[in-house]
Amino acid sequence: MKPMPIHGIAGKVYSEQSQHIPYGGKELISSQKYYWKVRIWDQNGNDCGFSKTTYFEMNLIREEDWRAEWISAVKSVDSVHPALTSQKNTHVPEVQ
Repeated sequence: MKPMPIHGIAGKVYSEQSQHIPYGGKELISSQKYYWKVRIWDQNGNDCGFSKTTYFEMNLIREEDWRAEWISAVKSVDSVHPALTSQKNTHVPEVQ
């Protein structure tokens, strides 16, 4: 998927907190990479500039996004590839 910027977040958030600020933008998409940065002001209202741009990647967030089959044990010898059951491949060399 194409990397996406986070849209729809603008303006100052007035808070004593510098982390764990709730996200209030558009719904995020499973398996998507999002780039973001923040602008910071100090307690006197002075603009301290932007942070470096960084990113995060979303996990699978909806049940329908999960598409997989379980890995399981072989159910019968007939379903094993012949190369794995031939006599040539069953010799274990003696350890000296």
